[in-house]
Amino acid sequence: MTRFIKTIKIYLGFLFLAFITKSCCETTYEIVGNGTIAVYDFAGHGPYDENLIPIISSPFTIQVRTERITIGSNYNINLINEAYATTCADNFENELLEDTIEYSFDREFVLNGNTVPADTNLRDINEITLLPTATGFGVILIRFMPEFIENATFEEENYQFKVKVNTNNRLELENTVELKFENQ
Repeated sequence: MTRFIKTIKIYLGFLFLAFITKSCCETTYEIVGNGTIAVYDFAGHGPYDENLIPIISSPFTIQVRTERITIGSNYNINLINEAYATTCADNFENELLEDTIEYSFDREFVLNGNTVPADTNLRDINEITLLPTATGFGVILIRFMPEFIENATFEEENYQFKVKVNTNNRLELENTVELKFENQ
């Protein structure tokens, strides 16, 4: 009888491990609006958002988080909590189209001795980097590298930074944040 109980315990143990290793959850989101925009400097200060105008004097990152809603959740096994699942997935019903991302300042500035006109798309400037993997999660990250801060000259006025992007279902999103630069 004890051998039978040991065998049952072993099988139950394997069954429990199978639940943990094979459990999965899937959540589907839809991007529905502009969301928020925030500024972080490389030293970890921030977030500065639409309500607070940061004075920029060091490299920084601008983060756009789209507004999204949950349109569905699918749990393949309800016995194990999502926290224990090993194959959770976040899917988007619609996605940001990376090739439509544009970002610009509303005022001209000087970079490397050349005037960059207002409303110029800054994607081709090497000192500003768009992180490519972020767009899959409804987030856009734009990094202003040290070389940008060292080689750019701004007026003593506030600048409005604008980010525009489209989704694959033709939703047009636009976020802005005001910045003030302290020239080096």
